[in-house]
Amino acid sequence: MKCTFCEIVKGNLPANVIWENENCLAFTPLEMEVDGHLLVIPKVHYNDVTDIYSVALSEVMNFAKECCNKIKYEHGYTGFNLLNASGKSAQQSVGHFHIHILPRKEEDGIEAWPKLGLGEDIYTSSHNKL
Repeated sequence: MKCTFCEIVKGNLPANVIWENENCLAFTPLEMEVDGHLLVIPKVHYNDVTDIYSVALSEVMNFAKECCNKIKYEHGYTGFNLLNASGKSAQQSVGHFHIHILPRKEEDGIEAWPKLGLGEDIYTSSHNKL
């Protein structure tokens, strides 16, 4: 099955690319959730956060940071939500690792943090180290 984001990287599908570097792309999604919404992707295919190599993840995050700084200084935004869904159970819509950048301003009325309810601490009995 062809990956939509890989096809964008190859130039086979159109996209409104805002910024890119050697390893990453930032482009507007088809459905804008908020003003200035961007998707940041690695140019190499990785399925999700558990699949992407640490070096590539660092490159994507550094690129996302650069994008946020450009948005901040060029458009006056004062905050950002960075969102990632990894895996089908997390509602990942495209099977290519990506981060959503949602630019924010004071009192913009956007509720980007989900109200999930109460969770259980699954870590109290775990003594594993990373």
